[in-house]
Amino acid sequence: MKIRFFMPLALFCFFSCLLFATPTIADTEEKVTLAELTLSNSDKELLLFGVLQNGLRAEIAESLQSGISIDFSFFVELYKTTENWPRELVSSLTFKHSINYDTLRDAYIVTLEEKDNRTTRFSSLFEAQEALERLNGIVVTELSQLIPEQKYEIQIRAELAQKTMALGVNNILPLIKRKDVKTKWQNIIFSY
Repeated sequence: MKIRFFMPLALFCFFSCLLFATPTIADTEEKVTLAELTLSNSDKELLLFGVLQNGLRAEIAESLQSGISIDFSFFVELYKTTENWPRELVSSLTFKHSINYDTLRDAYIVTLEEKDNRTTRFSSLFEAQEALERLNGIVVTELSQLIPEQKYEIQIRAELAQKTMALGVNNILPLIKRKDVKTKWQNIIFSY
């Protein structure tokens, strides 16, 4: 009788220790961040530049090789700020950068939604990652929407997600979990 009670309790304690003793992703790897954020303007538009750092981690790259597509969603909000007054939303945009691996051609395909869903093939993961993580001349708003000598604030964040696996694959491989990662909001305050 004691053995029947002791064995399940011992197994429960063993697996609980394993669960809590394993380090989390955040403990073992660098955080995903947006860096080198810069604003510029063309003749008619306000442009955003930047880089997503540590976005394509090793386990995500491995799942990419297995045929799982990965989306990087970016969220950009532009606010007009006035002292002692609530912020006013001027513009808001959301766009995705996607990557998948073509096993037949041994190439990585990167799709940039903000560039009219332009797709580019890369032979190396390094080149594909560079294109995937770079924000290059994102049109935030028309300059005609901005008031001269007014303060503005841009907020930007990224959300990284693996697309779900094909129907039934989750039942075959129940231990593979989706790993969604979000960056913190990054702010840029500027005067026009």
